[in-house]
Amino acid sequence: MKVTLKIAKCIAFILLFHTPVMGQEDSLSARQSDSLLAVYESGKLDHIFQTDREEKYVIKLGNEFAMGSASSIYSDQLYTVFTGLDIKVKPSLSVDNILFYERATFSAESFGLTSSVKYYYDLNKRIFEGRSANNFSADYISFGISQSVTRDQEFDIDADPPDYINSPWRYEPTLMMGYGIQRRMWAITLIDFSVYSLYNLGINEFRLLNLSLKFSFAFSNLKNHEK
Repeated sequence: MKVTLKIAKCIAFILLFHTPVMGQEDSLSARQSDSLLAVYESGKLDHIFQTDREEKYVIKLGNEFAMGSASSIYSDQLYTVFTGLDIKVKPSLSVDNILFYERATFSAESFGLTSSVKYYYDLNKRIFEGRSANNFSADYISFGISQSVTRDQEFDIDADPPDYINSPWRYEPTLMMGYGIQRRMWAITLIDFSVYSLYNLGINEFRLLNLSLKFSFAFSNLKNHEK
């Protein structure tokens, strides 16, 4: 619970600087805008989000908290551990491969590989304007496929005594498309919040809205960049 609370606070912090500041009164809005501008001009955001440093790849090890899944796990609460490698092909394009194990509360478990292409649609402009280096602190649109092996847990009332039993493992390829907000947090962590749709080819199921929050320790070749 403490870890989840800390992650929620980090996401709130990211969204604070990602969206325009709005207030009910003009004077309050102006003061908030001035405060954010002062923080931006001081370079503190560059230090926190590492936007002024270059990196061509990132190795990730972390947890995911999600509503919905890249597989057919029928639960509102999904917990995932994963390790992955995200490699920049171009400043605005990267290929992300993630090995994962996920479990839904009292219902199912799954493991597999998710491969996706991320397009950082505004990063080239930010680099040209001197507001960022070539790194992973950017918003993106993604397209990917998850190849997982899944089994469900079902309650067998006919058993003696009645108990939960595991179904056979099954293969489930899933297509995904989404929008994400990804930010470095200092030099060793990465937070990735995404909203996405998926189509599970294994069970012919479409899910329009899925939410995902990934928190990971991240390691790369971060280096200073001259704007």
